[in-house]
Amino acid sequence: MPLSRLCWPAYDVASGSSLCLRAACTQSKGISCLSNVATAVLEKSTPCPLPRKLRTIPEFIGITLAWLAASYFALNNFLFFGLIAWTAPMYIERGMSGADAALLLASFTAAFMVANPLAGFISRNNDRRRLIALFASTSLFGISAIALMPQTMPYLFVPLIALGVGGSFTLGMVLPLDHARDANEANSWTAFVLGIGYFAGALGPFFLGVARDSTGGFNIPV
Repeated sequence: MPLSRLCWPAYDVASGSSLCLRAACTQSKGISCLSNVATAVLEKSTPCPLPRKLRTIPEFIGITLAWLAASYFALNNFLFFGLIAWTAPMYIERGMSGADAALLLASFTAAFMVANPLAGFISRNNDRRRLIALFASTSLFGISAIALMPQTMPYLFVPLIALGVGGSFTLGMVLPLDHARDANEANSWTAFVLGIGYFAGALGPFFLGVARDSTGGFNIPV
């Protein structure tokens, strides 16, 4: 029997109908025909995954975990942009020269740049709670030090804040990816968390400036 006349019914799992592959064989001969038949059978017999309902940005309003991730990223950005804007003026107001205040701000930026890849390097699994607590505690310790002892070792405590903020920034960027089930949902998670985080960060310099003008100094705002 010529291969060009080969026809067999293939059972379609999805619909229960029969598929005759005669058309695949009338266009070709021999091995080419068998290749067409095998390809068509595999395509028909492989079940297609059911479409998954994707979360949209409005749905995140009711998800507590999404708000926690967004709040973490927002507070970290609030602190980062606030310190970038006001660290040098704060220490100039406390008697430091302009050159020294600029160097202090540069040390903040350098420490932040070191902490960014460091946090990503040491974070090797999806449970990042200990690292989040470590970097957040580092920032809190540094902030407490410059608030309670403003003239004591600023070149130690200001970079220490930057280490905590820089590590927290990297972890906050990764949190949406940890909880997303696929690429499309990762887009929604990222838009929600980063949108709130950067909006809050943009308010940091403004509110710290208002607090400074209201209190007459930086001790209370910090």
